Amino acid sequence: MELHNLSFSSEEQIATAMTLLQKSPNLCELRIGAAMAWSQFEEDTMKHLEDPDRYFINQDMKKLRTVKIDGFNGSKLEVLFMKSVFSKCHALERLVIHPACRITYALMAMNILRELMCVPCASPNAQLVFLEH
Repeated sequence: MELHNLSFSSEEQIATAMTLLQKSPNLCELRIGAAMAWSQFEEDTMKHLEDPDRYFINQDMKKLRTVKIDGFNGSKLEVLFMKSVFSKCHALERLVIHPACRITYALMAMNILRELMCVPCASPNAQLVFLEH
C-alpha cells in the first residue's frame, strides 16, 4: 500500500490512513510519502494520538514486514507513528527512513534511535535503516 503526501499534522489524514491500516491485516509493505508537518496543528493531533486507545496502530499487524517513509521530517507525530510500528508489527524486518533534505541526518538519526530504544519491539528481526540524501 502507498500513501502519498500524508500529513502527520492533519488529524483527518491520520485517521483515514489508520483506518486503512486497520482494515488491511494482511498488508506486507507500506510506503508513505510524508508531507511537511506544521507544528501549529501537531500539538492538538499529538494529544489525541498519545492516548493508548487511539494509538496509530491499535491492533497487532502480523504480516507487515516493510515500512518506508519518504520525506521524513522528524516531527513528534512521525516518531510516534514509528513507535507504534515497532511495538505492533510482529513480522517487521525493515523500517526505512528517507529524510527530507532539510533535516540534519545525524542529529535526526540519534534522536529517533533514542526514542525507539524505549519502545519494546514486537519483532526480533526489525532493522531501522536511514537513507541519506
